[in-house]
Amino acid sequence: SITETHFMNMDGRLMLERLKQIPEYVQLFSDALAQEPSFGGTLKAISAFEKTLVTGASPFDLQTMSEQAKQGKKVFDTHCSTCHSGPDFTDGLPHNLGVPDNPAVFDDPVRHATYRAFIKFLGVPGYMNIRQDVGHYSVTKRAKDMGAFFTPSLRQVADTAPYMHNGVLKTLEDVVAFYSARGPALSAGEQRGLVAFLHALSGPVPVVDEPSLPRYKAIDNWMEVRN
Repeated sequence: SITETHFMNMDGRLMLERLKQIPEYVQLFSDALAQEPSFGGTLKAISAFEKTLVTGASPFDLQTMSEQAKQGKKVFDTHCSTCHSGPDFTDGLPHNLGVPDNPAVFDDPVRHATYRAFIKFLGVPGYMNIRQDVGHYSVTKRAKDMGAFFTPSLRQVADTAPYMHNGVLKTLEDVVAFYSARGPALSAGEQRGLVAFLHALSGPVPVVDEPSLPRYKAIDNWMEVRN
């Protein structure tokens, strides 16, 4: 994602040279990896940091759910647990749910270009003419997987709006209403309970203090100086 156009769009060579020009990072790489800054080392460092971003236990885990959430769990177990199963609430399989298209994907020039570049990279036939989310088809190239997406985990779902693969549904209430409209229909009370249960699957989010980042500067007579 560091070098991909639709993420950080950074030239890996430029990033590496900038790291080498910051003494603090040179020292950190030496201390942690016994090497000078490298692209692979950068990926390892970012990965190691991301592993520290662990959320706290949720009301579901602590068995401290509200009565409304407990009622919502009964609705969930009846209507949702076939796909959202296991400790992470996912069966890990692709499904086509008939999620409506999000016009913003194609109306926004940046998102549109990003989508085309992505499916081109994955070798999707006719990528310039497709105006729908191809889903798992991009991997398998099988017609039955067109528009199918993997069941996401529901852990921390209250913190991950907007929802569905394309962000077309803005709130958990919208998501529950979408499924209710597909049937079987849920009463207003059942929908509120289900939303309360989904909120109970989210725990405290870790707080990360923004560090003071050192700046790089050009090195005088850089062709003669070794990092």
